[in-house]
Amino acid sequence: MPVYSGSKYLGCVSAGQVFFRKYTSLEKAAYMKYITTLGGDSVKASIEFDKTRIVSKENIKMAVKFLKLIVKFIADVDREEAKLTPSERKQGKKTPEKQLLEGVKRIRAGRYAAIISRVKENMDTFPSSSISLKEAASIAGMSPCHFSRIYKETTGRKFRDYTCEQRIEHSKILLNNPDKKISDIAERCGYRETSSFSRAFNKMTGEYPGSYRARKAEKAKTVSEARKAEKASTGSEVKQTK
Repeated sequence: MPVYSGSKYLGCVSAGQVFFRKYTSLEKAAYMKYITTLGGDSVKASIEFDKTRIVSKENIKMAVKFLKLIVKFIADVDREEAKLTPSERKQGKKTPEKQLLEGVKRIRAGRYAAIISRVKENMDTFPSSSISLKEAASIAGMSPCHFSRIYKETTGRKFRDYTCEQRIEHSKILLNNPDKKISDIAERCGYRETSSFSRAFNKMTGEYPGSYRARKAEKAKTVSEARKAEKASTGSEVKQTK
């Protein structure tokens, strides 16, 4: 969940159910029994129950207090900036608070760039696998909302667009093999339906997989014939010289 102070984006906060303390086996059994009486699936409920994070009330209070401090700091920066005269702004003068804030932003930008690089390295290691935003965010140690935002801020593009490009680029390599079916290539690149793969490929390259493969094959054939002709011509010239 994004958090703003006026029009300024502060960050993301994970929202959802938490436990204030670790539950006992008896408490869980009672809860599962209650779910069953409501007609719910106790097996699925048990899995979600175990996945629920434990966050103490003290930690929640500290997080809220920290957010309030950030909001106050940003408000102080804006207030001090407003005191600058037009000539001071023109000269690029900055208040100590503004300088501190920009320093923090530079540090954060460097940290985010390193995180994005780590996620990309993981994706490049397994180009044929389809990694979701949630999985990428888990690698980065962030919530999907936060990771999506900082990815766009750091790279200037959406995470979904990057993953699509990676999958299409990998499919181009596989399409060079005439023995591979397009449906198999689509599946290997993370597409459940061949039609979805074809649409994505066309959107990214301007042509469909079959047309791309045929064009590449024709180009390879032309190059091969040109080389043979050149080799034959060179051989003929050698014979005439002798």
